Amino acid sequence: KDIDPSGVESDASRRMRFVPLNLTSNASVREAAKTFVEMNVPLHVLILNAGVMRKEREETVDGLEATMAANHLGHFLLTNLLLPKLRQT
Repeated sequence: KDIDPSGVESDASRRMRFVPLNLTSNASVREAAKTFVEMNVPLHVLILNAGVMRKEREETVDGLEATMAANHLGHFLLTNLLLPKLRQT
């Protein structure tokens, strides 16, 4: 959906889209990548800077250690799914 936090329409609010993404869930990463590709917009750069540090060990729904999934594996999967779009652009 369009992001328009101020309630005022602008060029940026017409171009920006929110794509839900949970890096600890492979299904969420796959859905986000699919959603982005279906938007049929160029992908000039991909910045992967999300990260977490948990005090306790937790597992994701995929059975992975949550910190490793959020900080590394989710980024790796997202990059691989969006690489064709990045190369095309």
